Amino acid sequence: MPSGSVRGRGVSGPAGAERAAVPGRDTSVLKQDFLDILVCPKCKGKLEYDEGEQTLTCWECRLRYEIDDDIPIMLIDKAKPVPPDESP
Repeated sequence: MPSGSVRGRGVSGPAGAERAAVPGRDTSVLKQDFLDILVCPKCKGKLEYDEGEQTLTCWECRLRYEIDDDIPIMLIDKAKPVPPDESP
């Protein structure tokens, strides 16, 4: 096996990178204890997690933060505005 190779089933990451799958780790859902400490970077308010859309929404600021490869992108300038007709 070439050096740097990982045995077993891998999980594809950005740009085709390969990382080892962690047994027992659910890669599609953020853990509740992690979600509990996240707040909106703009107003420090509560965020609502949408598992299906993989987003975190601040209804106070009306901003939506995307989650990319299980990593919340908590940058205000990368957040998308929530449409005016959408409500919690």
